Amino acid sequence: MKLLTLSGVLLSAVLTTNIAIAADDTKTPETTEATTETTEATTETTETVSGKEVYQTYCIACHVSEGMPTIAPPIFAVKNHVTAEYPEREDFVKRVTEWVKAPNADDVLMPGAVRKFGLMPAMPQLSDEQAVAVAEFLFDSDMELPDWYAEHYEEEHGEKPKAQ
Repeated sequence: MKLLTLSGVLLSAVLTTNIAIAADDTKTPETTEATTETTEATTETTETVSGKEVYQTYCIACHVSEGMPTIAPPIFAVKNHVTAEYPEREDFVKRVTEWVKAPNADDVLMPGAVRKFGLMPAMPQLSDEQAVAVAEFLFDSDMELPDWYAEHYEEEHGEKPKAQ
């Protein structure tokens, strides 16, 4: 009895899907136009991803912008280290974009932070556009280095951090 009921449900789902597909093939000019407008609006939204919003949604919980870090290096420290190695915008954006998608323990710029906090988890939920947007936002943002960070950096590296 259960097998017969399951077969009936599956057959119903297949028939419903086929009917929906057939109905979709008979679009009127009005529905085609509405679909095109929706697609264009979605594309515009995707193209205008705000790096600040991405940072606030996905990054700030771990990479604080103020105060002392608790579970990851603060964002101004991340920017400071990445900028030191990748001072050109294009290179910086490429490094950050690749890093957030697939952090690599063999290619860290902040080994002390990895020892203290562990390796950052990959962020596969970010689209490529979001990863680029947040990297561009970080590069373009002026971030003031707090006094405690300058002291920490000098202790760790034997020199003062480079200005951002």
